[in-house]
Amino acid sequence: MKRKGLLSVLLAILLLISGCTGKDGGRKPQAGIAENGANAIEGEEADMDVSENRVGNDDVEAGSGALPKEYDASYWKYDLELISAEADFLVEEGEFFLSAQYYQGEGICFYGNAEGQLLCYHAAGGEKELLLEGLPESYLVPSVRWYRDSENFYVCQKESLIILDINGQQTYKLDAGGNISGICSTQSEDIALLVNSVQGSGYMVLTLDKEKSALAGRTVVQDFFAVSTGYESDILVMTWQGVYDLNLKNGEKVWHMKWEGTSYTTGAGEKAPCAFIMQEQGRVEQIASNYDGQFFVESLCKINPSASGKILLTYRTSVASSEEKQLIAQFNKENEEYYVVLEERGDMYWVDYNNRNSMEIAAGKGPDIITTGAVRDMSNLAERGALENLEPYLQESGIRREDYFSSAMQDLGMENGIYGVGRSMKLSVLYIREDFVEDAQNTGLEELLDNMEACSDNVVLSSSFGYDSAAVLWLFLHMSDDLFGMVDWENKTCDFSGELWERMLSVAGKYGVTERNTGAEEISCMLPVRSVGEFARIEAESQSRGMTAVGYPVNGGMAARIFTGTIAINASSANKEGAWEFIEYLLSEEVQRQVAENSFSVNRKIFQEAVDKADKENVYAYNKWYPAQEIYITDESIANCLMWIEGARPEPANTQYILRIVQEEAAYYFAGDKNTEEVSATIENRVRLYLAEMD
Repeated sequence: MKRKGLLSVLLAILLLISGCTGKDGGRKPQAGIAENGANAIEGEEADMDVSENRVGNDDVEAGSGALPKEYDASYWKYDLELISAEADFLVEEGEFFLSAQYYQGEGICFYGNAEGQLLCYHAAGGEKELLLEGLPESYLVPSVRWYRDSENFYVCQKESLIILDINGQQTYKLDAGGNISGICSTQSEDIALLVNSVQGSGYMVLTLDKEKSALAGRTVVQDFFAVSTGYESDILVMTWQGVYDLNLKNGEKVWHMKWEGTSYTTGAGEKAPCAFIMQEQGRVEQIASNYDGQFFVESLCKINPSASGKILLTYRTSVASSEEKQLIAQFNKENEEYYVVLEERGDMYWVDYNNRNSMEIAAGKGPDIITTGAVRDMSNLAERGALENLEPYLQESGIRREDYFSSAMQDLGMENGIYGVGRSMKLSVLYIREDFVEDAQNTGLEELLDNMEACSDNVVLSSSFGYDSAAVLWLFLHMSDDLFGMVDWENKTCDFSGELWERMLSVAGKYGVTERNTGAEEISCMLPVRSVGEFARIEAESQSRGMTAVGYPVNGGMAARIFTGTIAINASSANKEGAWEFIEYLLSEEVQRQVAENSFSVNRKIFQEAVDKADKENVYAYNKWYPAQEIYITDESIANCLMWIEGARPEPANTQYILRIVQEEAAYYFAGDKNTEEVSATIENRVRLYLAEMD
């Protein structure tokens, strides 16, 4: 006997993309292209305005630090504690996973085999049960979802719902009108299907009328990971945002848990939920699987951080990544004195959020810990003395600068001291067609514009990322802290009337994706890089397409862009020692080894360990441009990767709002509604007003 989990990595990946159902289904919602400065998604909106729906009664008596009866989610901050244990069952060779659900309060997993048998494994106890045999082969393939209640088995086969009696005999078959992505029982013991909508985005929720043998419904769910029997209403839905009850008659949502502002997110620890159940208010149990095909039984419980007896540290960011949340949760479990409470932007407009945080910190208020994405300009805050100098903390802790990449220890424009620390590194290098670059080592913005102006081919900069003209303009400007001399920070003025500006407008208009040139060849590649293997693959693929690495335009040349997740300590914090203890934890070798699993470590020793562990034999790749090919990590590719990291620069934070103004107004030029002079004048007026308000 052999533990197989989901039995194949391919199926595990499919589950992470599509979810797996019985009582649970779902499809991972597609993420936006964050590389595109113009079209980067700031956050996903729910299919209904959540503010119009009430928050569930959070009477919680479960878990450590359980919330008291008077808890109200509108006023009391809660966190979510995840307890995970590997499911204890052994799968026979030749058995393959079909779906999972909760049946009579117990988590079960359906498996099939070549003998036409439907098997059931109990997730908690590990017992194996033969449910049906003599089934058609078409019922037992990984793409088919199974579900059961006390009366029937339900087979979800693409657009068909096949109803079997308890002995496995077909009673009838229905056409759902779209692929069935989820199935569960309702609170009234009906069957609900989530079907891919043919009329637009989202999933139509259809209810099975057993007496009429018919499907009907009109409620739409925008995204989901899994569904389950309702707790207070018809069905429960788990999404990227949390868990809510859904009334199928009027569409009302009642949120029971929201991930925002907690140290949990769906998919935490690279595990995707396959099935879940709400056991009581404030506690969810779920079956999850990882990339290696292992099953886990997990308990997710609301807790009150104040009940931990620890000193609370506020950590404010825009939108926390899964990695951030996982590290915060680890710290909270391991540290005996401090507890990090996460604060995120939520539905607040990013400009208002960043401005509010910047004003609070400048006024001596705000959180203990702040990230660069949550303020208007971290360098400005350092200059005002609002951020703590971390140099003395580094020295006292025995942390040496030379042991870390320069991008990890940031002076934020100050002559003496370290005011920001990066926890990880993600790299982006611009590759461009070789005939657009005469000398890659000596290329700058003007040389790039010269070659783009001279080209007469019908090409675009990037169709893969859908770069319209405003995005191309952003790419030219986003790595310069003064927009190539057009912004004078010292005198708080600007000038958008020069020849260089006009050339950028003209070239951006020529190379942007429009409805008329969507099929045009792209001349660049700019994928994010998190490991030497990814770098070797992207470099080889780009070279096979006739492209060479040049970096992004910066003052004085070209450079790669690097994202480090920079964090800083509020100089007015009453808990500076605790805030530093958290940063020191992030910089530790143990945590950096964990970071290195998903991105570059900022620690040079751990970075080299990851390089040494990388599979030098083959980075197998398949891309949309060429067939599968074998790509090797060579000493040259490692050296090139290190060269780009050493010379990389973070995207300046102080220009983000100005760039948004530039893109908004330049859109009128690209649409033909305004000429260069009109657009330039409007941009100058808005930017000058913004600069004047900075004081």
